[in-house]
Amino acid sequence: MNDRHEELANRAERGELRIKPGTIRRDEPARQAGREAALEVTGASTLAEATRIALGRPPVGGAAGPS
Repeated sequence: MNDRHEELANRAERGELRIKPGTIRRDEPARQAGREAALEVTGASTLAEATRIALGRPPVGGAAGPS
């Protein structure tokens, strides 16, 4: 995590961050924003691919499957 992310995480844990008016998303707009974020951060082209990338490899001793 870079310094900026660390600073934001610390501020969030202390309750110092405030919600910007007009930025709250609920229901389908929130789901769509989450899907778009998952695709962006993983570089995937589908949600299934983004999920596979985000979950990574199974733990040692986990169910057998593709690596």
